Amino acid sequence: MDTGQHVSVIHNHPGTDGEPRYVELSASPYYNNEGEIEGIIESARDISSHLKLRDELQRKKDHLEYLAHHDPLTGLPNRIMFATHLGQSIKLAQRVGMQIAVLFVDLDKFKEINDSYDHSVGDKVLIEVAARLSRMLREEDLVARMGGDEFTIILPDIRSVSDAGIVANKVLEILADPCLVDERQLHLGASIGVCIYPQHGSTVL
Repeated sequence: MDTGQHVSVIHNHPGTDGEPRYVELSASPYYNNEGEIEGIIESARDISSHLKLRDELQRKKDHLEYLAHHDPLTGLPNRIMFATHLGQSIKLAQRVGMQIAVLFVDLDKFKEINDSYDHSVGDKVLIEVAARLSRMLREEDLVARMGGDEFTIILPDIRSVSDAGIVANKVLEILADPCLVDERQLHLGASIGVCIYPQHGSTVL
């Protein structure tokens, strides 16, 4: 209290139930009529519930933020996050003069699978496809689910158009392998379209 200012600190210690308790300790100078510090006013309050509520609200906020930008079934980025990421990639590419490839992946035979089996089977197929695509890409790449059986892949900083072709062929190869779902071997395949920045366009939309 040498500075004559209000001081507040938080201490934590285990409660009787074993859970940590947080106590805020506050101290303020008490001045006499001459303006001199004559004593200290101290107070303490248990803020455990307040901090717990704050943390819970933050977790809910983070979860809602996650849901706003990710596909709930596969956990992949959704259409909104795809557009945001592509816009950021284009801005970077404009500054440093690099090329970007965007792959549009449409699953073959997925409608037949959904029509032939329960929709839970189709969901498991989409989850497997998302996992395969995620495993094959570089850390800087992004794969998103646009909806239904449509996926997109952003490949930033490619050296040539042929690089995009190599990745597209790898996608076709990994999706040609059958999916084993509930002891059923399901055959998919895919159709892929490729766009290159800046040759084919310079905006997200």
